[in-house]
Amino acid sequence: MVSQKVATNIHHLPGRLRVRLPMTRRDEPRARLVKDELLGLTGVKDVRVSTLTGSVLIHYDTALANQKLIDSALRRHGFESGGLPARAGLAGTLPGASGARVASVLVETALEEVVKRCAVAVIAALV
Repeated sequence: MVSQKVATNIHHLPGRLRVRLPMTRRDEPRARLVKDELLGLTGVKDVRVSTLTGSVLIHYDTALANQKLIDSALRRHGFESGGLPARAGLAGTLPGASGARVASVLVETALEEVVKRCAVAVIAALV
């Protein structure tokens, strides 16, 4: 089982990093803390934390910040961070990535989108 403190980089493009941080799921105060800490980094432009999925999306200025800086900030604040190569994505560019891992990430991403859309539909129905 994965520790709640482990931050896993699940997708990275220069200027955009998505991190899975399970400890932010259903924990708004902790999500705010993570967001505030990351926004305090030079070059970080925007941080979006989903307490529904435990996902953190970080947009940053590539001239001022990079994945290593963000990973090291996560470690400094007590989160273990697993890095990806700078141009890694879902197209099999991860060294040694198995088809099962790629499929798992695709399914997880699709489910995250379905949950978001359902939540919007429920809110719209209630309003």
